[in-house]
Amino acid sequence: MCSSYSSSCPYNYYDMIRNKNQVFNYRLKMVQYAKINGIKPAAAYFHTTAKTVRKWLARYKEEGNKGLIDRSRKPHNSPKKLRTEEEKK
Repeated sequence: MCSSYSSSCPYNYYDMIRNKNQVFNYRLKMVQYAKINGIKPAAAYFHTTAKTVRKWLARYKEEGNKGLIDRSRKPHNSPKKLRTEEEKK
C-alpha cells in the first residue's frame, strides 16, 4: 500500500485488484487522493485510468465507504434461464 502520497506509488491498481488484499483501503486512498489532487493526477499516481478513478469517486460520493466494496458480477436477468417449475421436471 502507498503509506504516504509521494511522487510515485509502488503498486499498480490492477495488480492490487487481482491480489484482493486490502482492496478497500487502496480504493479509499485513491479516492482521497483524487479529492485533493484531481482525477488525472490520482490516475497517474495509482497507475490506473481516469475512468477508473471517476468510477470509484462517484461510488464513494453516492454511497460512502459502502461504495468502495466489490459488487456482485451476477447478471440482473438471464433471459434464457428456465423457470423454476421447468427446472424441476
